[in-house]
Amino acid sequence: MNKSIFKIVISLGAIIHWIGVVIGLTNPKILAEEFGIHYSQEFHKLILHLALFFLVVAVFYSLSAFWAFKNKIEGFQIGIVIGVVTIVCFVIDLLLIGKEIDYLLLAMGVLTTLTGYLAFKQSNGKNT
Repeated sequence: MNKSIFKIVISLGAIIHWIGVVIGLTNPKILAEEFGIHYSQEFHKLILHLALFFLVVAVFYSLSAFWAFKNKIEGFQIGIVIGVVTIVCFVIDLLLIGKEIDYLLLAMGVLTTLTGYLAFKQSNGKNT
């Protein structure tokens, strides 16, 4: 059961980040507005950089999902790392930005870490 929930969570994370990549590369103005940034030509390169960052994250989410669906322990391990890094990013954002923060980042980090840990624990550390 834990593995199934993790597979759903990690797949949704991958889909969300792939959507960010597509939007950032095809219509960066929408991505800028989503983050509360007034879009201008000066920010164009920054928004494209953000889209490329989403690409890297989407690849790790996808790799984790791919391995998790093959019931490889590495998928759960990468998922735990993704979740922890997401929580760390949330804390850094909270310190830098303050009250205007997106708590969805925290929710995804906790959910990914928790379900990844439970799926890893269910696997008993063995490759299946």
